Amino acid sequence: MFDLEKAIAAWRRSLECNRTFRREDVDELEQHVRDQVVGLMRYGVPEEEAFRRAMEEMGDYGSVEDEYQKVYWGKIG
Repeated sequence: MFDLEKAIAAWRRSLECNRTFRREDVDELEQHVRDQVVGLMRYGVPEEEAFRRAMEEMGDYGSVEDEYQKVYWGKIG
């Protein structure tokens, strides 16, 4: 059976292992995922499917890292 908390924790660990991401930015990304899941579930999408869709929207690890780098350098520039 699908466990949203375990799925989010596993996804989060994959980002936390990369020193590129700051903790507060991972927190923000996680909140975005949670908001997406809740929003999709309001339309009747089952929790597991909602999580999968949120992950697809977020993009793969490489694209998340690339986008994060753009935002990070924009913050300090």
